[in-house]
Amino acid sequence: MREDTANASVPGGAEELLTGKNRIHFEGLGDAWGALTGRDPAAIMSQIAGTVLHAGGTRPVWQWRRDGREYVLMAWPQDQPARAAVLMAGETGGKLSPVTVVPLLDGLPNDLTVEESHPWERGHLANVSVSMIEGKNPLWFFNPLYCRDIEALREERDLAVRELASVKTALDEREIELLQMDEEMQREIARFEDERKMLQQERGEAEERLEKLASRVRELVSFLPESGAAPVAASYSED
Repeated sequence: MREDTANASVPGGAEELLTGKNRIHFEGLGDAWGALTGRDPAAIMSQIAGTVLHAGGTRPVWQWRRDGREYVLMAWPQDQPARAAVLMAGETGGKLSPVTVVPLLDGLPNDLTVEESHPWERGHLANVSVSMIEGKNPLWFFNPLYCRDIEALREERDLAVRELASVKTALDEREIELLQMDEEMQREIARFEDERKMLQQERGEAEERLEKLASRVRELVSFLPESGAAPVAASYSED
């Protein structure tokens, strides 16, 4: 498995690398075997396979059946985390024959999410992409047990799709709820604004009435006698 880094120097290239775009899957293990053994893989593959079949062993978890075929993975040495393995396959109940020789590294329990898989042409092996952050920094690893894990990987993928759809639905519903709350809030604001304008209008009208009343009182006061003035005597005549 190799990455195409040609776009790293152009705009968007780094982002494409982060999201795993423009990836080239190289279906071969020569580089891995060369790094592990320090020798030409082509010259020692038959010897490695023979050693695994003669001295290696298997586990129940490395044995499975699918579509009328039986599969057994054998590995050697038995007490090392990094091993050589041979995948055997054949008709159920019939003779098993070597399918491929692969390096095998015991994994540890993890909480990573499987995002994508790239099955090899023969379908038994695959490159699988996992990540801790959806869509970012994908980690690709070689899965020699892809033929066994394919259903689990599909179930995990389907579960992730369902969970994503559920989250999207929840977000959509929340967005609708927030929009409704916003509309209600806008209506309340509009109502308060109308009430404020109405109160201002009523206040203005009340002040206008008070001013008219004050003017009338001032007019009436002008007709009252001044303080200390003699009362006006009434006049009359006798016939």
